[in-house]
Amino acid sequence: MPILASPWWLLLWLNIPFLIWWMKRKPLATLPYSNTSLLELQKPHAFKDNFVVGLRCAAWFFLVLAMARPQRVSYIEESLTRGVDIMLAIDTSSSMKALDFQPQNRLEASKDVIAEFVKMRKHDRIGSVVFSSLAYTQCPLTTDHKVLLDLIQKIQIGEIEDGTAIGLAVATAVKKLSKSEAKSRIVILLSDGENNAGGVDPLVVAKLAKSLDIKVYSIGIGKKGKVLYPVVDPFGRTHKTYVDARFNEKGLKDLANESGGKYFRAEKKEELKKIYDDINELEKTDIKLKQYRQYKEYFFYLLWIGFFLIFLEYIWTYWINRRYPE
Repeated sequence: MPILASPWWLLLWLNIPFLIWWMKRKPLATLPYSNTSLLELQKPHAFKDNFVVGLRCAAWFFLVLAMARPQRVSYIEESLTRGVDIMLAIDTSSSMKALDFQPQNRLEASKDVIAEFVKMRKHDRIGSVVFSSLAYTQCPLTTDHKVLLDLIQKIQIGEIEDGTAIGLAVATAVKKLSKSEAKSRIVILLSDGENNAGGVDPLVVAKLAKSLDIKVYSIGIGKKGKVLYPVVDPFGRTHKTYVDARFNEKGLKDLANESGGKYFRAEKKEELKKIYDDINELEKTDIKLKQYRQYKEYFFYLLWIGFFLIFLEYIWTYWINRRYPE
């Protein structure tokens, strides 16, 4: 934010009209000529005189502005207490291509809502786990939410072999959180399927999470019954057809309840957004902040401009547009 440290110096700008008047009224130096035809060679030009006046007024303008000390102030916040540590577990199995969140598929709609959630948690460390048949940490816990959001937007379906390793995904997230010293640690699991890969029982992981005081919030995403789904034919053409959408809702509920968390269900993007808003309200912590102010001074640059204009006036007056006698 730009400010002036000593704005009262700007009152000196009121002298500019007086400066113009004073310079205009000074009589020009004269030289007697025996032949008046020589006057044509030395005929004064209003432009030259006005140019000198303009240079001096501009120099005065910048020198006064420099004395007012323009500054740019930036504020830096330092957190004195930890916020909530959050691991996002995001399902990228092929069923997330379903188009029941028109015009987006389940994954793209989820990415938009997750991005809004991350922006609301500016003092929290957040990381992400991506899973289908396998699970991996896409982003460790970080307060650099710009990096996290960039990575989340790059998530694509099909990067990992198809499947739904819910237990392994939660275990990966819990492992990251187990090293955290934050007062509150949570996993937010987003999935539309049932655990059919990874070889890890979600309930076993839920019990482990509870023993570590880590809560799991699970979100079942998508409609039940027939949903529109993109299918590629042998010729590479994409068609939309209806397929049966099923997932183990009970498994997701048990996983959340066993860990001390909560289960949610979203069939529309608006419902999904409300769920993340609810989780945002459930997981609040008091943050103590210390604010610093940094100042960047600009007076030095303005002084240089002012002195340069004075130098330019000197060169113009005594070298380029020299008069006799001086």
